[in-house]
Amino acid sequence: MLDDSALTRFVISRMVKNNGYDVIEAATGEDGIKASNFDAAIIDVELPDISGYDVVKHIKKNSPDIPIIILSTKSSREDIKNGLESGANGYVIKGEDTDKIIKLLNKFLGNA
Repeated sequence: MLDDSALTRFVISRMVKNNGYDVIEAATGEDGIKASNFDAAIIDVELPDISGYDVVKHIKKNSPDIPIIILSTKSSREDIKNGLESGANGYVIKGEDTDKIIKLLNKFLGNA
């Protein structure tokens, strides 16, 4: 779970943990790039150092099979398009259906 908001990390990480997944948290794009040994990633687009899009590209370049979900307040059609074109497998808008995150994780990790 990569998000610069401590509250968002807490809420989403707790939800993910409550659904049987282990969670590694990171607050910056640099920390996200340095993370290893994860099966999926949930990444915010707006980060203080490296954009979430660039983190997605980095992860996909090194580990193309890792599913990535973008979780962002950016909700325009163009934002979603940019997220998916960066390599993300799914896009969830903050404040909307957060259960979609679990559904996507289950689908991407074969637990659906």
